[in-house]
Amino acid sequence: MYVLVYDTKLTIDQVLTHLTEQPKVITALTADLSRTRLHRSPSRGEWSLNDGLAHLRSCGDTWGKYMATIIAEDRPTIRAMKPTTWIKKTSDRCQGPPGHVVRR
Repeated sequence: MYVLVYDTKLTIDQVLTHLTEQPKVITALTADLSRTRLHRSPSRGEWSLNDGLAHLRSCGDTWGKYMATIIAEDRPTIRAMKPTTWIKKTSDRCQGPPGHVVRR
Protein backbone atom coordinates (compact mmCIF):
# COMPACT_ATOMS: atom_id res chain seq x y z
CA MET A 1 0.00 0.00 0.00
CA TYR A 2 1.22 3.48 -0.85
CA VAL A 3 0.33 6.46 1.33
CA LEU A 4 0.48 10.10 0.29
CA VAL A 5 2.22 12.37 2.77
CA TYR A 6 1.49 15.80 1.34
CA ASP A 7 1.04 18.52 3.95
CA THR A 8 2.26 16.17 6.67
CA LYS A 9 5.13 17.18 8.92
CA LEU A 10 7.90 14.61 8.75
CA THR A 11 11.05 14.13 10.76
CA ILE A 12 14.42 14.16 8.99
CA ASP A 13 14.58 10.37 9.37
CA GLN A 14 11.15 10.00 7.78
CA VAL A 15 12.15 12.21 4.85
CA LEU A 16 15.33 10.21 4.32
CA THR A 17 13.35 6.98 4.44
CA HIS A 18 10.91 8.29 1.83
CA LEU A 19 13.77 9.40 -0.41
CA THR A 20 15.33 5.95 -0.14
CA GLU A 21 12.10 4.03 -0.66
CA GLN A 22 10.49 5.98 -3.52
CA PRO A 23 12.76 4.60 -6.29
CA LYS A 24 11.83 1.10 -5.11
CA VAL A 25 8.14 2.01 -5.26
CA ILE A 26 8.50 3.41 -8.79
CA THR A 27 10.37 0.27 -9.85
CA ALA A 28 7.64 -1.95 -8.42
CA LEU A 29 4.88 0.05 -10.10
CA THR A 30 6.56 -0.02 -13.52
CA ALA A 31 8.26 -3.44 -13.49
CA ASP A 32 5.62 -5.22 -15.55
CA LEU A 33 5.01 -2.44 -18.08
CA SER A 34 6.14 -2.88 -21.66
CA ARG A 35 8.47 -0.41 -23.35
CA THR A 36 5.57 0.61 -25.57
CA ARG A 37 3.43 1.46 -22.54
CA LEU A 38 6.26 3.38 -20.88
CA HIS A 39 6.83 5.53 -23.98
CA ARG A 40 3.26 5.99 -25.19
CA SER A 41 1.71 9.38 -24.44
CA PRO A 42 -1.88 9.14 -23.19
CA SER A 43 -2.84 11.80 -25.74
CA ARG A 44 -1.20 14.38 -27.96
CA GLY A 45 0.95 16.81 -26.01
CA GLU A 46 0.90 14.79 -22.78
CA TRP A 47 3.91 13.15 -21.19
CA SER A 48 4.49 9.44 -21.34
CA LEU A 49 5.40 7.58 -18.15
CA ASN A 50 9.02 7.63 -19.30
CA ASP A 51 8.87 11.41 -19.81
CA GLY A 52 7.54 11.82 -16.26
CA LEU A 53 10.25 9.55 -14.84
CA ALA A 54 12.90 11.40 -16.85
CA HIS A 55 11.63 14.67 -15.41
CA LEU A 56 11.84 13.32 -11.86
CA ARG A 57 15.33 11.98 -12.52
CA SER A 58 16.58 15.25 -14.01
CA CYS A 59 15.10 17.29 -11.15
CA GLY A 60 16.76 14.98 -8.63
CA ASP A 61 20.10 15.19 -10.44
CA THR A 62 19.95 18.95 -10.90
CA TRP A 63 18.59 19.96 -7.51
CA GLY A 64 20.56 17.30 -5.65
CA LYS A 65 23.81 18.85 -6.90
CA TYR A 66 22.58 22.27 -5.80
CA MET A 67 21.75 20.99 -2.32
CA ALA A 68 25.15 19.34 -1.97
CA THR A 69 26.84 22.59 -3.00
CA ILE A 70 24.79 24.60 -0.49
CA ILE A 71 25.75 22.20 2.30
CA ALA A 72 29.44 22.08 1.35
CA GLU A 73 30.13 25.78 0.77
CA ASP A 74 29.65 28.90 2.88
CA ARG A 75 28.91 31.15 -0.12
CA PRO A 76 28.06 28.87 -3.01
CA THR A 77 27.79 30.06 -6.57
CA ILE A 78 25.19 28.03 -8.35
CA ARG A 79 24.65 28.05 -12.09
CA ALA A 80 20.95 27.68 -12.82
CA MET A 81 19.85 24.92 -15.16
CA LYS A 82 16.35 23.84 -16.07
CA PRO A 83 15.74 20.11 -15.60
CA THR A 84 14.66 19.83 -19.25
CA THR A 85 18.07 21.17 -20.30
CA TRP A 86 19.70 18.48 -18.14
CA ILE A 87 17.62 15.79 -19.86
CA LYS A 88 18.81 17.00 -23.26
CA LYS A 89 22.45 17.00 -22.09
CA THR A 90 22.31 13.38 -20.92
CA SER A 91 22.25 10.44 -23.31
CA ASP A 92 19.29 8.66 -21.70
CA ARG A 93 15.82 10.12 -21.35
CA CYS A 94 15.39 8.05 -18.20
CA GLN A 95 17.99 6.06 -16.30
CA GLY A 96 15.58 4.46 -13.86
CA PRO A 97 13.84 2.28 -12.96
CA PRO A 98 16.20 -0.58 -13.79
CA GLY A 99 15.25 -2.64 -16.80
CA HIS A 100 13.35 0.14 -18.49
CA VAL A 101 16.15 2.33 -19.81
CA VAL A 102 15.42 3.04 -23.43
CA ARG A 103 17.47 5.39 -25.56
CA ARG A 104 15.52 7.50 -27.98
